Amino acid sequence: MHEENIYRLLRSGQLENVTIGLQLAESLQVNIDTLTDQIEQLYLLHWLVEHSEVSLEEKIVDIYSRKTLDLSNKGLTQLPDILAQLTELEMLRINQNQLTELPDFIRKLTALKHLNLSGNQLMSLPEWIGELTSLTYLNLDNNKLVKLPDSIGDLKYLESLSLQKNAIQSLSNSIGNLKNLTYIDLSRNQFSEFPEPITTLSQLTYLSLYENHLSTLPGSIGNLTKLQTLGLSNNQLISLPESIGKLKDLVWLYLEYNQLVALPQSIGNLTSLVGFYMNHNQLTEIPDAICELVELLYMSLSKNYFTVVPEGIGRLCKLEELDLSDNQFSYLPDSLENLTVLSVLDISDNLFSELPKSICQLIDLSELNISGNLLSTLPKSLKNLTYLTKLDMSSNRFKTLPVYIKSLRNLRELQLQQNQLTELPEWISNLSMLDKLNLSANQLRFLPETIGNLNYLSYLNLTNNQFNGIPAVIRKMPRLVEVDLTGSTDNVQ
Repeated sequence: MHEENIYRLLRSGQLENVTIGLQLAESLQVNIDTLTDQIEQLYLLHWLVEHSEVSLEEKIVDIYSRKTLDLSNKGLTQLPDILAQLTELEMLRINQNQLTELPDFIRKLTALKHLNLSGNQLMSLPEWIGELTSLTYLNLDNNKLVKLPDSIGDLKYLESLSLQKNAIQSLSNSIGNLKNLTYIDLSRNQFSEFPEPITTLSQLTYLSLYENHLSTLPGSIGNLTKLQTLGLSNNQLISLPESIGKLKDLVWLYLEYNQLVALPQSIGNLTSLVGFYMNHNQLTEIPDAICELVELLYMSLSKNYFTVVPEGIGRLCKLEELDLSDNQFSYLPDSLENLTVLSVLDISDNLFSELPKSICQLIDLSELNISGNLLSTLPKSLKNLTYLTKLDMSSNRFKTLPVYIKSLRNLRELQLQQNQLTELPEWISNLSMLDKLNLSANQLRFLPETIGNLNYLSYLNLTNNQFNGIPAVIRKMPRLVEVDLTGSTDNVQ
């Protein structure tokens, strides 16, 4: 390569190839006083320092004294030996490479505080990993680890340990020595039993074990009294111990996609909870204790077998999002109207034949999903919901569009598919802010001319109706970019 080309690559910060680096070392002698700061990112800078007559301006950090080094996503199968000389290195990122083992010289980097090894192909860690006693952060996500060495317990200053997406089945007792650990992620591994040594880590604030094979939790989980986030979704949990009620600092609790058949009454002690997710379980009864969780902002109860919402739900007056979908509810308590800041409510796929009037008092609602029920009418009080931007009425029994909908002038999205509509009212133009309108799988033969006044409409689904040709009014809609008439007419051009 010509010297000018090498120099140009160097100036642009693109010189990372070993061959070019060596060629530069042998042939190029130049001061780099005009180079960009990108030179600091060249992990082959040592060739310039050792083999070239190069002077570095003060703004360029000497590789031997640098504190951080990022070798992520370089396609590396091994690490350069020069790293052994970076004894002051505190942060090393070698994630997203193809390393199968750690070279022995890494043990010399005893100043390391932050080590990211995620996204490699490591099948084991050497025992000497415990010699990196300054580590506070260790990320081993997305490797092929089946176990950790006992020496992991020697990392006494470790605060964050992430082991997501490996093949680990158990943890050694030495993990209990990590008394400063506040964060541990064991998601997407092969745990069939809860790793008991974790329950001695009294400083933990974050614990995730989602997507494992857990069927039970030990009573000792109640020892983790500083936990703020507990992720247990996608396991095979059947029950929870009463001791879970001791986790009074818990803010986020994820229990979805398990096989829970009941919740303990002690769940009501988790009065700091902000988010509670227990969708996709086998639950049949909402315990009254749930109504003690007065700090809740987000709660999902969907895809269970609930039939009754407790009257006390009205005490959860901070709730912003509530998902009751895919259960067996046919009514809701009047106390629901006390959820005055609720903005998202989903009662889809239940057994409602009438819309509970308490819903129509939730004037801050912006999204309401009532699809998949037995509804054919809506109450007059629906017009109170003037902040609604999204309304899903699909898969019900509506033959006409309830007139009170015309008051919902802020609607952006209206889902009406799979009903029994034979016509749209002229007042559809009142919904002047509509952007998406789905009318598929009805019995429509024509569209009113006034629909052409929906100047913001960009998506219109008319599939599986009974139109004779393309409705002419469609051609007059200025912002319409997607129209689907599949199965609605034989005369589509």
